[in-house]
Amino acid sequence: MHRHIAAAAAAHVPLVAAAARLPLTRPTPCSEWDLQDLLGHLLYWTPVLAEVGRRSGHGPADGPEPTAPVTGDWPVRLHAAREDLVVV
Repeated sequence: MHRHIAAAAAAHVPLVAAAARLPLTRPTPCSEWDLQDLLGHLLYWTPVLAEVGRRSGHGPADGPEPTAPVTGDWPVRLHAAREDLVVV
């Protein structure tokens, strides 16, 4: 499974770099989400997946889908979370 995550993470790098240059209100292929929604989803779930992969986390609680704020240097935070997930 690790090689599949690593391949997906590598493909993710240029997409995040491109997204960093776009307005957060930009639409995505999912008509219900804009770029901010998608990035908030990735910023929340990437660390959760790493914790679950390490068996150090329990995953999210039941309820509405949580997201992380897309603020500050979000590309750096997402890159770090992605790299952390790859090494699980």
